[in-house]
Amino acid sequence: MHTKMYKKNERSLGARLAVAALALAATCAIATPCPRVRADDAALTKFSGNYIYAADKAHGEAIIDKAIDKALSELGSVMKMMAKKAMSMNPRQKFMDKVWIDTPGGQIGLKIGDLDKIVLKPGKPKTMERDGRKAKVMHDFKGGKVIQTVEGERGAIKNTFTLASDGKTLHRDVVITSPRLQQPITYRLTYKRK
Repeated sequence: MHTKMYKKNERSLGARLAVAALALAATCAIATPCPRVRADDAALTKFSGNYIYAADKAHGEAIIDKAIDKALSELGSVMKMMAKKAMSMNPRQKFMDKVWIDTPGGQIGLKIGDLDKIVLKPGKPKTMERDGRKAKVMHDFKGGKVIQTVEGERGAIKNTFTLASDGKTLHRDVVITSPRLQQPITYRLTYKRK
């Protein structure tokens, strides 16, 4: 009988401790802001540099064209042609042979191709305007990856940059989503540090 009572108290103590730990974790999550990466973080600063596409322009354009064709595969030929023409007019969806990444003063700076250089604090979105259209741009550093998200009225583009273990090879994974697309456009381009 004494053993049964001890086990019952042990279980209730364990349950009370688990509830207390959950309550403490919830309080900390609410009371303290999520810590953001600092620019002097060694993992992030390794990304700083200029990169150039690892192959030729025709190769990069072929990768993008194949990804667009795959995403538009369910459209008829006329609709596909119109969609490709509209997409080719968007500078963010064209092949870009250069990437610049910098980490000045607690921020993440990115310049892709001929687009404007954008320097932002990690996790802090900024509304920007180009050609009369507004977009929310955000940079972040999560899981060892530099991430840029651009959300506009017609859809979103997410660029995820991963640095290979050699410290010289940069992979850029692109995901383009839109209510007009039945599936996202996804592709990967590889760059080399200059």
